[in-house]
Amino acid sequence: MTDWAQTLLTDGGYAVLAALILLENLLPPIPSEVLLPLAGSRVATGDMAFLPAVLAATAGSVAGALVLYALGRLGGRPLLLRHGRILRL
Repeated sequence: MTDWAQTLLTDGGYAVLAALILLENLLPPIPSEVLLPLAGSRVATGDMAFLPAVLAATAGSVAGALVLYALGRLGGRPLLLRHGRILRL
């Protein structure tokens, strides 16, 4: 998983970082414990700038939270009862 994420971050930069953090919020198997240290190492080597990396990660996290909020707000309890077994809830 680490090599895959490192390749994506190298090729895609800030937009891919934001997208991966968004997916981390929606799909639990993508851990932020792997993504954010990789982004930090890219910042340390000078391949990424600190502030845009922080803003991209924050934007991805907020976007993921908003998607989950919208699902809960629009679908509510009926959505949970209908599809909760698939989501293991």
